[in-house]
Amino acid sequence: LRLPCQKLPPLRRENPAQHQLRRAALSPAHVALQVLERGERIELLVDKTDELRNHAHMFQKQGQQLRKRMWWENMRMKLIVVLVVLLLAVVIFLLACFAGGQNCTKKH
Repeated sequence: LRLPCQKLPPLRRENPAQHQLRRAALSPAHVALQVLERGERIELLVDKTDELRNHAHMFQKQGQQLRKRMWWENMRMKLIVVLVVLLLAVVIFLLACFAGGQNCTKKH
């Protein structure tokens, strides 16, 4: 906070040579800062790449597990359908053979 009675320091004007000298002195620091920022961005990119690779691997494993589970469910459904059809065939055969007191297995 500045009190109203305080005087501001006088503004200094730089001559062009001093300005260039100051910019030249700041330039290596600026370049070093840019290199550090670039390094941080590269590190962030590497981290994101690793994370993406891990997610892709997990997705592939889950896809394989899902494919196996769906294959077994499909196979189970097919077996159930085959068993139902066989059971119906046996019931129809037994009804046809033994209906009305006939026996299909006896030889006449």
